[in-house]
Amino acid sequence: MPNDSIRVLHLIATNFVGGPEKQILHHASDLRELGWKIWIGSFRDQAQRAEILDRAEARGLPTCEITRGRFDIRSAWELADFLKKSEVQLLCTHGYKASMVGCLAKRLVGIPQIAFCRGWTAESLRVRLYEALERQIIGYADRIVCVSQAQAASLGKHARRARVHVVHNAVLSAEISAANRSLLKQQLGFPATARLVGAVGRLSVEKGQRHLVKAAVELSPCLIIVKVTAGAVANTLAASADPCPLSSCFTLIAPGPSITVALKPWLL
Repeated sequence: MPNDSIRVLHLIATNFVGGPEKQILHHASDLRELGWKIWIGSFRDQAQRAEILDRAEARGLPTCEITRGRFDIRSAWELADFLKKSEVQLLCTHGYKASMVGCLAKRLVGIPQIAFCRGWTAESLRVRLYEALERQIIGYADRIVCVSQAQAASLGKHARRARVHVVHNAVLSAEISAANRSLLKQQLGFPATARLVGAVGRLSVEKGQRHLVKAAVELSPCLIIVKVTAGAVANTLAASADPCPLSSCFTLIAPGPSITVALKPWLL
């Protein structure tokens, strides 16, 4: 590792490894190959250590754990101390807690901050409060990265102090021949000629799977595949598929290794 390598910390409050965490880990591994030094950071909010830190260390990536309590403002000073000692040059924050703590820490240290904004769930009163605070603070980041134009527009006046960029979500995918695609469809229990359109994500209101379900009537014949995780709208979404002809073109696939296989034969 060259002494003049760029030094970056990705900070996220998380208790499991989902889509954002996988993106961070892949990005960090790729940049390491280019000579950058990337740390993965998280908070000790639960009794157990954040899973992303174990995953990072398994990849040979250095980690940073903020050990202060969940509501302890001293987390910002603990983070600032790590940034100084490790000579981190850029702080990337993901989610409301990381962005709020990071905003104060970066001002203490004097380094730039990129705040990644993937949307808001408003799943509880406490989360709605935190997300409202994030919208007020996020504009103090030097840059904001959103995953869609709609998300960028929703920031409105809160982003007036920062430059906003849109980087769309993506998935790593290998090229698949038509023959292999047909075989994969059959392995999943579908006809080789089926036209598959898929959506992957937890079943919650902000993900918008209900719009895809409604559109399926016009798209038929097709098959809508949704990865199921914990979500309050699972029953509502399934119920919306009951009226014919939608019930014949709507399928739920449980989360697990099979979802990686399920992605490959999709048209969209």
